Amino acid sequence: MTTTTSLVEFQFPSRWLWLARLLWVMLLVMCVGILLVGARGLYTGWYPWSLSCSLRPPHEQAACLAMQQALHHLGLPLIFPALYFSVGAMIEVLPWILVGLLIFSKKSHQPFEFFFALMLVVSGTITLDTSLSNVVWRAYPAFLPLFKVLGFLGSVLLILWYRFPDGRFVLPQMQWVAMLWVVVMMGSWLRDNTSLDFYTWPDPLPSIIVVGFAASLVFTAFYRYRRMANPAQRQQIKWVLASGSVLAAVYSAGYVLPYLFPTGPELSAPQALWWLENIPRYSPQILGWLIYTSLYYVACLMVAVSIAFSVLRYRLWDIDFFINRSLVYGALTAVLLVFFGLSLFVISQLFQDFAGGAVLAVAISAAGFGAIFHPTRRRFQRFVDQRFYHIQIDYQKTPISGLQNLIQMLRPTHFGPYRQLEPIGRGGMAEVYKTTHPRLNRPVALKILPAPLAAQADFRQRFTREAHIVATLEHPNIIRVFDYGEHEAMPYMVMEYVNGQDLGAFLRTHGKLSLASALPLIRQIADALDYAHAHGLVHRDIKPSNILLDSASHPVGDSASPSLPVAIGDSASPSLPVAVGDSASPSLPVAVGDTTGQTRVVLTDFGIAKVLDARTAITRTGGVLGTFDYIAPEQIEASPHVDGRADVYALGVMVYQMLTGELPFKHHNPGALLIAHMTQPPPDPRRLAPDLSRDVAHALKRAMAKNPDERFATAGAFVTALS
Repeated sequence: MTTTTSLVEFQFPSRWLWLARLLWVMLLVMCVGILLVGARGLYTGWYPWSLSCSLRPPHEQAACLAMQQALHHLGLPLIFPALYFSVGAMIEVLPWILVGLLIFSKKSHQPFEFFFALMLVVSGTITLDTSLSNVVWRAYPAFLPLFKVLGFLGSVLLILWYRFPDGRFVLPQMQWVAMLWVVVMMGSWLRDNTSLDFYTWPDPLPSIIVVGFAASLVFTAFYRYRRMANPAQRQQIKWVLASGSVLAAVYSAGYVLPYLFPTGPELSAPQALWWLENIPRYSPQILGWLIYTSLYYVACLMVAVSIAFSVLRYRLWDIDFFINRSLVYGALTAVLLVFFGLSLFVISQLFQDFAGGAVLAVAISAAGFGAIFHPTRRRFQRFVDQRFYHIQIDYQKTPISGLQNLIQMLRPTHFGPYRQLEPIGRGGMAEVYKTTHPRLNRPVALKILPAPLAAQADFRQRFTREAHIVATLEHPNIIRVFDYGEHEAMPYMVMEYVNGQDLGAFLRTHGKLSLASALPLIRQIADALDYAHAHGLVHRDIKPSNILLDSASHPVGDSASPSLPVAIGDSASPSLPVAVGDSASPSLPVAVGDTTGQTRVVLTDFGIAKVLDARTAITRTGGVLGTFDYIAPEQIEASPHVDGRADVYALGVMVYQMLTGELPFKHHNPGALLIAHMTQPPPDPRRLAPDLSRDVAHALKRAMAKNPDERFATAGAFVTALS
């Protein structure tokens, strides 16, 4: 579908830009003046109600006494209404002005952002809530025409929401709806010279007009989201829709409250005083109304902040995590409040004849509330993750690495024929020692599954499966397994000892690498992955700590390497996030990018590797498949079709880290990190490494594509694109 004229295609002539900015600032000053004068007017209007009621007119004295009694029952000072409503009006309007000013200060040269910022300032001050401007024009009637012009301008500028966020109409039909809105607003604002409200037509016509206009805006936003928007624009729309939905829910609740808590006829006093009839009996309802209005002010603030995040694109992608947690805690609050209320009622009835029964009922209900809070939250979180975000990994469980605290580090002096064991590594399940081969008198790495885990069949199968898998692979860039078996009911494997750091430790010491220095390493990793993939094996846990840098002088295929007969073990293996090499090893004696071949890259830890076309698979126990910083989206979804392109994704993340010094997706919360992997496009690496070319940036973006079909088919193709 072709789009219509866009505001982004229009540009201010340079000689008129300064004039446009001057007019914008003048309108800003007017709106700030309305805010300040209106807030002061609200304060002075409510303040006399906190004084002696005998000073009020006779028809207001009853309401005045009722309000003072209500404030006394609630423990609030008499001046509270004056402060509350004046400060509340500031909270409701000021964020819109500040957000508009922020957008104007950063993007005033862009026409859409220029007018959008003006819409926020004017509409937020006059159009969306006329309480402040009503106070001002009643104090200064001569300014009513100016206020009506500003109100009309704010109403007209609301049609910019049809063009949000890129300044284009995605549905040509909405141009006619926008024109109709302009005509209706012109008639509404100009037909009555005695009021500032545009709700001057007979009921229910104003409500129908406003609801229809809002519905058309929501429809346009959803249509754009589903049909036209790119990933960044979808996140912008999410920010506004999420906060707007909260505001709409709170605003709608205001129409329900009077029916739930009827308090008497409306009084001919300031707004909302009809709540104050017979106040001593309705103090809880008044307190509820104060809480409601506070929530309304907070919701208005949320909308303004979300607009700023959306237009300025600051922390834009956090909205998915915000929505996720809002769904969880919203449902959790509703369920727990119902539980608390029902339990309190039932227990109160049971103990109503006992002294202190009410206190006991509250205590028991509170204890039950606390007991079910965390289990209920976990279940809601799991449900939302699976149903709405397709996250099949239960990241709330204690991962395998968390079992480290339950296993005491073995400090044996020998293990079978191996003597002088020196611990060099430890992962979530296994312990790695440097030792000497008893016959060949050369160092090897001994990997042992401790007895507490060896007693569990699943862990034993995983460990043996890893040994069997790696023993079948013969590649210079894949760790070699010489022997594996069991000793005293503890499975073990004997591997080559790699004399060097892992890539993670090297990056922490040396920082980011140039492309020329990194390519020799990346090429070796890609060769190892393509070899494994060609043999039907997907690693599924590519990360720097599983990449060892071997600076030893002996060749990989040295005939002195032990070749021992092995017993073929079970077809399962554990997840082993450990480095085989000694993390205390000194830095490499050669440059990382040295082309002499002294530095060999070794791929290790096939603990969670997947054999393609396997009929059976051992599921994880407590932990997760893969590392969150590098995990592919299809692994998060637990897709049955995970293939070598998942390793290409993880390699893309790792290469991004090597070239920029940072991970593309960084979150302290694991749920937010998983959502980022599934929805957030990778940032441009040139922001952190300006020397990278556009082709390299495109290659990284393609390697980290969310859809496996859009990635490189092989790791080698990725390296070719990089080089």
